[in-house]
Amino acid sequence: MSTEREPPALAKHYLRTIEQAVTVGTKLPMSWFRGHSKNYGALTPTAYRTPPTLERGGYREYWLGERFRLRAASVKANLPAWDEHLRWLLLMQHHGLPTRLLDWTENILVALYFAVKDYKDDGEIWCVRPDRINNLSGYWLHSADHPVIKYLAAEVFLTSPDSKRDFKQRLKLQEVDTSRPVAFLPPLAFPRMSAQSSRFTIHPNPEPNGGKTIEELLNGPREIVRYLVPGECKKALSRDLTALGVTAETLFCSLDSLSETIKIDVYDTERGEDYPDPPLFG
Repeated sequence: MSTEREPPALAKHYLRTIEQAVTVGTKLPMSWFRGHSKNYGALTPTAYRTPPTLERGGYREYWLGERFRLRAASVKANLPAWDEHLRWLLLMQHHGLPTRLLDWTENILVALYFAVKDYKDDGEIWCVRPDRINNLSGYWLHSADHPVIKYLAAEVFLTSPDSKRDFKQRLKLQEVDTSRPVAFLPPLAFPRMSAQSSRFTIHPNPEPNGGKTIEELLNGPREIVRYLVPGECKKALSRDLTALGVTAETLFCSLDSLSETIKIDVYDTERGEDYPDPPLFG
């Protein structure tokens, strides 16, 4: 029998009630949170999930970004400048295109909303210390104008080793290791980013340079922890979130999300008509 223990980040801690979620949020005020409606057990940006990123010579990620930049002007005005690489990635992420970004939030209830969206499966909530992610590379927690973040964003749109080397030189990063993810505070470019207390990590392509994942880099529950959200608890948690005002309407700031919130409010027949007595505290 194997004596290997499951890494602390993947240990089976459970979150079943709204009270437990509030406790996590108040006990981990320096953490960022991310919710998945399924139990993936990994923190992988969409650009690096299947199918393989390196198909066709490693240019899939490049063509996702390049085709978006080339065609976006046909349907939208006021786009980023051509060389505002991070703003392009944020726009791509906002509209559902695979990128090397991972969304995080400073609000545990926002992460819980995403974890309970699908009632069928167990979900999960990840909690990480963003300062520790950056400390491992010798950085503090930075805003989006840090040279390393600029380079990792531009790398998507650079196809040759020479262009990447030249861009690194321009940013004075010749001796800097850019093979690790970096956490950053984004410009709040869209209303829903503000509503969701959005934060981000940006990840190098792990395949050509052996880049490490967050769950490989961080060590122990003080830096990273994962809570499983059982499927049978999701409906009650969803109702509690709605009662607290954490809804599609408040998080996505659109008419579509307003309609989704209204449908849930009208069709939720389990809410009941009786008003309970208020809790009284001494």
